[in-house]
Amino acid sequence: MAKIRLDDEDKSDIIWDTLVHWLLDPQTNTAILQDPLASTTWEEVPASLTLITPVQCKSLWDQFKSETQYIISQATASQEAYRQVTSLSEKVSSLSDDVTALSNKKTSLIDTKDKLHQDVWIGAFTGPIGLGIARLIRKPE
Repeated sequence: MAKIRLDDEDKSDIIWDTLVHWLLDPQTNTAILQDPLASTTWEEVPASLTLITPVQCKSLWDQFKSETQYIISQATASQEAYRQVTSLSEKVSSLSDDVTALSNKKTSLIDTKDKLHQDVWIGAFTGPIGLGIARLIRKPE
């Protein structure tokens, strides 16, 4: 923290609230004209109890953000790439299932076509009675 806590006063909470408000939620600060972190002293805190001034806190925070920005952007890009690969894998798996279903359908159609050819040949040479007997003899599926 930016202040030595030698007493039980709640002045450190003022510092905490200022840091959270100005560093973690900067979009809400547009209506306020003066930045309390531009100061060299904390409000109502003597210099003898100050370890880090508001300006130093802001500078350290900016340095931390700039040093971690690359790591965070790499992690975010890695997560997005993983999501894309997972999505692509699911699409390939679905496509594979569709190809398998079509292949099974094609096999079924070829078997039906072959049976129809057999029936035509048998019917052509033996007539309707031979066709009926051939269908009775054929193994049920």
